[in-house]
Amino acid sequence: MFGYDSAFIGGTLTLPAFKSRFGPADASGNTAASLSAIIVSTFQAGCFFGAILVYYFTEKLGRRIPLMECGAIFDLGAILQVPSSGKRSHLRRSRSACSKFLPALKEPDIVGCAVTMPFKVSIMSSLDDVTEEGRVMGAINTVFLRRAADGSTRHIGTNTDCIGVREAFLQNFPEVSTKALGKPALVIGGGGACRAAVFALWKWLGASFGGELVHVASIEQAAALEAPVLVVGTVPNFPPKEEGYILEMCYHPKTRTEFFNLDEEAGWKMLYNTKSMI
Repeated sequence: MFGYDSAFIGGTLTLPAFKSRFGPADASGNTAASLSAIIVSTFQAGCFFGAILVYYFTEKLGRRIPLMECGAIFDLGAILQVPSSGKRSHLRRSRSACSKFLPALKEPDIVGCAVTMPFKVSIMSSLDDVTEEGRVMGAINTVFLRRAADGSTRHIGTNTDCIGVREAFLQNFPEVSTKALGKPALVIGGGGACRAAVFALWKWLGASFGGELVHVASIEQAAALEAPVLVVGTVPNFPPKEEGYILEMCYHPKTRTEFFNLDEEAGWKMLYNTKSMI
């Protein structure tokens, strides 16, 4: 059910009917991103605390009663959302987890933080500045402090995923710097990790994008393109056909993904996501 709900809520946010009724279609980039982040994070928070609570009640009452109660809560949520008629308050009853976190970030004993999905884009507007890499990618994963000339503290956003992608390849496969030069590269997936991968492949690893990114939408289109030397997986999908080097950026719910196994069986040299954590 968790996988189904994750896919369902992500797809719902992109539906034209949802956008027209709940406002993201008319909102600015940051506002739309914040609304989507709130909805997704509320779902994930419910899953997190629900998993903890259901363990306790299962131990006390057995499996049947907690399952029935969870089903009743699920049905109640559906009932509340069906007649919502465009009212966002029915979809969210609490403030954004991001907005709650920002005041804590300004505490004197905090020196920075890591940022993960779904806040890599929405948090940027709340910071004092963003590094050049972060601006180019349009997503950050790290916040650090910088002392201004007037003595004040500024919160700066940056993206270290791109450095992780670069160093994961270069430190584990040094020959990449010559073999990948001028060759096409492939990024599977989207989101902040995808942006960082594209940046690293283009800026430091010599990958050629032919002047523009190509969205590969079919097997036939992929078969007609030159095989990539470097591949970064951010959402596992297609198995490779020729040997090369792959960094698997996905690590949830496990680091050894199906995509990883398929590529390894096909003879590609693989890197776990942990290799990009610097």
